[in-house]
Amino acid sequence: MHLKPHGLGLAFAVLTAIGYGLCSLLYALWPEQSLKFMNFTSHNFDFSLIAGDGLTWASFFAGLVVWVIMAYIMGALFAWLYNKFAE
Repeated sequence: MHLKPHGLGLAFAVLTAIGYGLCSLLYALWPEQSLKFMNFTSHNFDFSLIAGDGLTWASFFAGLVVWVIMAYIMGALFAWLYNKFAE
């Protein structure tokens, strides 16, 4: 089986955008509980130190763009590596 890097990159990017949107929505609705959950699931790292003034449209879109680009690159690299190792 041969994976197409562009297709897998797009799939990773779309799933990341959906996940990022859902996480941002939860944080916008329940910021304190969201930070507590992140602290709990991240070995008690204190995310409140980097949360800043909360979620703004600018911070939402900046994060969305960065995460989607990184996800696309990771998906494309995953497909490329898989194809190399499967030869």
